[in-house]
Amino acid sequence: MKKVITLIALTLSLLGGTTACMAVKAQSSAENEIEYQGYDRSYITYVPSSYKGDKPVPLLIALHGGMGNGKHFMKSTGLDKTAEKYNFIVVFPNGTSRFNRGRYTWNAGSCCGYAFKKKVDDVGFIRKLVSELEKQYNIDRNRIFATGFSNGGGLAYRLACEASDIVTGIAVVSSSLDVKQCNMEKPVSVLHIHGTADTHNPYDGGLAKGGAAKIVKNSTMASIETILKADRCDTKAETSKRDDLVFYRYQCPNRTKVEHIKIVGGGHAWPGGVPPKKKRFAEETTRNLNTNDVIWSFFSEVGR
Repeated sequence: MKKVITLIALTLSLLGGTTACMAVKAQSSAENEIEYQGYDRSYITYVPSSYKGDKPVPLLIALHGGMGNGKHFMKSTGLDKTAEKYNFIVVFPNGTSRFNRGRYTWNAGSCCGYAFKKKVDDVGFIRKLVSELEKQYNIDRNRIFATGFSNGGGLAYRLACEASDIVTGIAVVSSSLDVKQCNMEKPVSVLHIHGTADTHNPYDGGLAKGGAAKIVKNSTMASIETILKADRCDTKAETSKRDDLVFYRYQCPNRTKVEHIKIVGGGHAWPGGVPPKKKRFAEETTRNLNTNDVIWSFFSEVGR
């Protein structure tokens, strides 16, 4: 059932008494499948050239937007290049769809598409995926992170609420919290990046006018306030401004961090990424933010 496509040579060497995760040499990008609850779930794993297997490294779970896929998300964000730059492993899983034609969605709680209608257990799938990757690579269990765009950001929020035993921190872009309750077992650091002119996931919440999902969305601040309560953080933020960006930083216990970057006039997009080719999905955003670098800078300061 496993399908592996090696894009850059992956060298395996068997050394006496060395575990499988210690034997992997990089740089590599591989496409695989695992079975979960009757679905063949696919994903792409990128391993940086610095990986030798002798030391634990962070893992980033990168979740594509609704009607997207992991391969396109990797190309449009360039998170594989960021993984190479900062020396972490990144995995790009795919959601599910009715026809399995590369247009996938996630069950983020109250959205979206096929995954939501069929009540697909995407949290359980991510748990199994992490377990599978831990068998292959030397992953630092205290530094497992998730990031997502739009519908993928909604699943990242859900992971924070329902899989805090695994996920240390999340970064969401152009998304909102789609679960009714957030009961964390452990604190999770959260970075939320969102534009005020977003029509797919409106900054102030309400009915989404852009995109395919015409549903009522939670507001950015309501999403953050739910996390602040779950993380037991102060509700008053330290704020600062730069160009069209407003930064909010909240005080939290221990090494937990909650931050928000508001993009004034920004639309539904991944700042610094490659804009979609279809204009009806494209919205303008700031040129003053490199999302990938900001996300990894945030994650580099949190852990357990």
